[in-house]
Amino acid sequence: MTLTLSTARRNTGVDAMLADLSGGRLVIRTAGKAVLATVPLATPAYAPAVDGTAALRPVGEVTATAAGVAAEAVLITARGEEAISGDVTLSDEAGFIKITASSLSIAVNQVFRVDALPLTLPAGA
Repeated sequence: MTLTLSTARRNTGVDAMLADLSGGRLVIRTAGKAVLATVPLATPAYAPAVDGTAALRPVGEVTATAAGVAAEAVLITARGEEAISGDVTLSDEAGFIKITASSLSIAVNQVFRVDALPLTLPAGA
């Protein structure tokens, strides 16, 4: 049997999952879990979902506080709980979070932008 969710349920589900991220933070770290940058999230952190997908509200420029190769992005709730994580890629590649930088090798005090961090609840499984 195939499971299918209506668009309204998908939107409600995504919005509910992301509500706890308001006032939280985005952490970009290396594969070894070393923190390269921490970015405060807006309140609300995400725009309301449309067609089962919500977009991160703009976070502006990010300044790295450590050097390393960006590999993982983690969304952390305002309570400090790790909620969602995924890979980091350059803006022209497919990945969980896309950043604008010359490479994923980040230097201390390097400024880069977070381009995209959409979250989608699929229509079916």
